[in-house]
Amino acid sequence: MAHDETPLLGPEWVIEDIAGEGIIDSSHATLQFWRDGRFGGSASCNRVMGSYESEGEQLTMSPAGTTRRACVPALENQERKLLKLLSQVESFRIDESGALILMTSEGSTIVARR
Repeated sequence: MAHDETPLLGPEWVIEDIAGEGIIDSSHATLQFWRDGRFGGSASCNRVMGSYESEGEQLTMSPAGTTRRACVPALENQERKLLKLLSQVESFRIDESGALILMTSEGSTIVARR
């Protein structure tokens, strides 16, 4: 299992777009990757944690669980969409503006910035 030292590791990434539909203002969805192959963050309402593997631009993420906090339906819907896409991520890239782009094989993306 390889974990690319850069650019995933470091401060948290703040998600600003899920599947081209933006995010709810002030929902503060985040991701952070650690050297030991784990990731965590906020899925919009609940904390998410799991494991990842990366090599080059290939990336697989395995969300292992979330907390079980109830929230308003709009945030729950956003969270479900994010969690579904995270489990389908196959690659990533950093664009010219510094944004992290997580991509699925179907072309859906999650965009985050530091």
